[in-house]
Amino acid sequence: MFFVKNISIMLIVILLTLGIIFIFNQQISRMSATIIKNRQQATALAHQSESSVKLQKAYAGISANEIAIRHALLPADNILEFTEALDSTALKHNLAPSLSFGSPVLTPTTINGGKQTIATIDLGISVSTNLFIFLEYLKDLEHLPYFINIQGITITSLGTDGWQGDSTIVIHATFATQIDTPLTPN
Repeated sequence: MFFVKNISIMLIVILLTLGIIFIFNQQISRMSATIIKNRQQATALAHQSESSVKLQKAYAGISANEIAIRHALLPADNILEFTEALDSTALKHNLAPSLSFGSPVLTPTTINGGKQTIATIDLGISVSTNLFIFLEYLKDLEHLPYFINIQGITITSLGTDGWQGDSTIVIHATFATQIDTPLTPN
């Protein structure tokens, strides 16, 4: 009987031990799942934070470009800043340009939520110089912060030296502007 009592007590102790182990195992499993979930959330937050930083940097670059684009599109009814830039660039090369402008022509492109329309204006720039000075002048024109589309260049030599001597050079171009209230298309 003593032997049966001891076995009974041992079985009870083993069952209690197994029960306690089972309960602790479930708690450990829940804690492990919570830890894994927290690590995944921490990783996701780190990626979101990294993405947020990248997005902020990209936005800063975009907003800077947007300002440059807005500045490059002058109002079609006030191109004085553009003509001053053309004159200043020519003066840098000791040139006296003759400028001619056409009327604004609407394009199908709108900006600023459709509130403004892009228009192009024909531009003629005539200078008397040699080809080498003209090429330097042309490089400087290219760096102006405006949308200039050179469509052609006419060079007429004035002497026997050809283009190396004095020539009359005419640039045929258009430049982009903005119009707040659309004009009737031509």
